Amino acid sequence: MRKIYILDTNVLLHDPKSIFSFQDNEVVIPLVVLDELDKKKVGHDEVAKHARMVCRSLDEMRALGSINEGVETEEGGIVRIELNHRDMVPPDLDPNRADNRIISVALGLMNQAKEGQKVTVITKDINLRVKCDALKVRAEDYSTDSVAASADLIYSGITELLVNDDKIDELHKNGYLELPNTFYPNQYIWAKSNVNEKHSALARYDQLANKLVKISTYGDVWGISSRNKEQACALDALFDPNIKLVTLIGKAGCGKTLLATAAGISQLLDHHIYRKMGITRPIEPLGHLALSL
Repeated sequence: MRKIYILDTNVLLHDPKSIFSFQDNEVVIPLVVLDELDKKKVGHDEVAKHARMVCRSLDEMRALGSINEGVETEEGGIVRIELNHRDMVPPDLDPNRADNRIISVALGLMNQAKEGQKVTVITKDINLRVKCDALKVRAEDYSTDSVAASADLIYSGITELLVNDDKIDELHKNGYLELPNTFYPNQYIWAKSNVNEKHSALARYDQLANKLVKISTYGDVWGISSRNKEQACALDALFDPNIKLVTLIGKAGCGKTLLATAAGISQLLDHHIYRKMGITRPIEPLGHLALSL
């Protein structure tokens, strides 16, 4: 039995190909979503580009059949525009708000659904998902394009390792430590004493030398210094000329852009390793730092 997925505007703007991401199920786009796409399609940013891409895809579907009744996709699913169910808005909700009209469509389709047929609102809006839950409407985040189903599955780049107390001393004294463990190239290790967890050291696995190398520390990089072990590891990687690409993942405000920019400026102006530096920040929450020799 086909499941019914109702797409919010933010899902289409996030991934313009999302209408084709639900296999052989039914994708419903409320009419109010088209109005919102129309408001977003003017401009040169990524949001406007995605809005135009969705509109073009829907226009191409019109040549294949009635978009109101539903057009079959290559995956065997159906995409259609929903015009009805505006009268299903709960009395406590403003019927003129787009989110509430999407909920109205969901409630109407739930009343029409066959026994056992699931109707789900797909939205990246947390508040809309909460409102749906309060009204007993199924709602999920759009995660088809996610790199991993859970943040716990993403490679963190650093791992804890319990070792004998004397191994910590050896790492601090010699600057390296040979262990039989297998690590990933440039993986960071938080080595902790199995006797006293406060006795620790940060190291990076050097694949060529096949040993753990104590990380380099940077106390003042254009007024910036690391405030935790993750930032210390980030600076070590950013300053290592043998590491050609550094990818930093973390919450907003954790210092990804700040550390990368400070390290870049230092190597450009202080150490004269590079000739120029470029920083790009597209509409998506992602930054790029490029250094040229």
